[in-house]
Amino acid sequence: MPRARRVPLLAAGLVLSMALAACGGSSGGDAATVQPESTVTATSGTPVVTIQGFAFKPKVLVIKPGMKVKFVQEDTVPHDVVGAANSAFIHSPVLKKGQSYTVTFSKPGTYSYICTIHPYMQAKVIVQ
Repeated sequence: MPRARRVPLLAAGLVLSMALAACGGSSGGDAATVQPESTVTATSGTPVVTIQGFAFKPKVLVIKPGMKVKFVQEDTVPHDVVGAANSAFIHSPVLKKGQSYTVTFSKPGTYSYICTIHPYMQAKVIVQ
């Protein structure tokens, strides 16, 4: 094959292989990563919700009435934890990396919360 035809074919092959590699996904925790909803059930102690990678982990926490939940901020950017209408008592200050906020959930129900700085960060605690 003449050299003039090989170069475009090689370039096309390189572009295709780079595009396929980019589709492979990433296990990183950046804000653009879509992760499946995770649910964790805790029956004792003080479970921890980690704020990391612009997400609350776990996304759903199931606990018993009277349990405390500790929110631990591990991102380098600030976040807060603020409850929806039925969860208005959840209202942390703005948390910097390494800070935490603890809430006691006394009554059964579903308590949704967000980070008001990054409203796409949403999760919930289910007390049953």
